[in-house]
Amino acid sequence: MNWSLFTILVLLVVLGIQQIRYRQAIKQSQRFGYILDHVEAFIYVKNRHRRYTYANKPTLTLFDITKCQLAGFKDQDFFSPETAKRIETLDLKILNRSPLTHEEVVSKENGNTTVYLDTKRPLLNRKGDVEGILGISTTVTETWNLRKTLEHQAHIDPLTQLCNRQQLDKVFAVEMQRCQRYQHPLSIIIADIDHFKEVNDNHGHQAGDAVLKQFARLLESHCRVNDCLGRWGGEEFLLICPQTHLQHASQLAERIRHQVELFSFHGIGRRTLSLGVSEFKANDTPSSLTARADEALYRAKQQGRNQVCTETSALTPV
Repeated sequence: MNWSLFTILVLLVVLGIQQIRYRQAIKQSQRFGYILDHVEAFIYVKNRHRRYTYANKPTLTLFDITKCQLAGFKDQDFFSPETAKRIETLDLKILNRSPLTHEEVVSKENGNTTVYLDTKRPLLNRKGDVEGILGISTTVTETWNLRKTLEHQAHIDPLTQLCNRQQLDKVFAVEMQRCQRYQHPLSIIIADIDHFKEVNDNHGHQAGDAVLKQFARLLESHCRVNDCLGRWGGEEFLLICPQTHLQHASQLAERIRHQVELFSFHGIGRRTLSLGVSEFKANDTPSSLTARADEALYRAKQQGRNQVCTETSALTPV
């Protein structure tokens, strides 16, 4: 009798402790859920079939669904087929125990782009088997746009919007390596505006800048798909012509010279252009190749300007 009463008392105490712990666990779970719902991040869990089993409030708001609608929700239900396919490929890597962090660029139907920084980790059960995916995403669109802008500014001349000297050097290195490896021809054209100082002296630097912009567009209109055009410095422009022999590059330079000669610049009138052309030779470096084009350009200037000179000869204007 006394033993049975003692046993009941012990059971009641144990049950009481369990209830207290249960209530504490519920409160802790609610507190944890409240925290997750109020962080500025999209937090979610997927099962092995890549279906959502948990999503915090920001994620539910993003998907425009309720907790009740979350069961069975898939990426295909929200993202475009292309984006959903990319996410699936990455999720399969996570399920194969390869955690990752990457940027997901999502284009909307209205033309807007949103960029998410996704961090995903495999969820393991007590046996150590992968049973799902834990994901945390934050919106980094502004940072991404800023980085793209800085990357653009890093290799673009701000005045002409052509490649700057730094970017031309990079393209030069790549094209010369390709030329050496595959024995493809490579030529370059250096173009310099004749008597450009007179434009600045007589019309002002703003007019000079306007002329440089118009020259850039004229040169750009004659570039082929694989050509790379950039501002080499001051009023000089460099055109890198992959898979092009000297003769063909010279013909291209002459067409450019002729079109510039016919063009009337706003408030300035007609201007002319001198061009030097050189072709890659064995053991050439960017410096040696551009030095020969510079020497050809110098001869074009010395011989009266408004003409094309190659490494070895001059082409008279049409």
